[in-house]
Amino acid sequence: MSGQAIPDLEIEPGTYRGRDGVLVHCRRDAGGTLVLATDGSHRLIRAPGPHCLAGAVKLSDEPSWPDEDDGASEGVWLTD
Repeated sequence: MSGQAIPDLEIEPGTYRGRDGVLVHCRRDAGGTLVLATDGSHRLIRAPGPHCLAGAVKLSDEPSWPDEDDGASEGVWLTD
């Protein structure tokens, strides 16, 4: 589903690009509540309404994309 505009009721964990161009990170907290945070903001939106991401495009299934550091971006040096 990456790269496609999402219908109002299909908010799932991942990273989205909002209509205004800002990245929106969506994840579930320890209690299972959906939480949204935008890049550069410390404000969290808990249990967002179904229209919160209207017109947004899902970029990744990873809520912390592109900042998630799983080690994959680090180079590996192969030596004999």
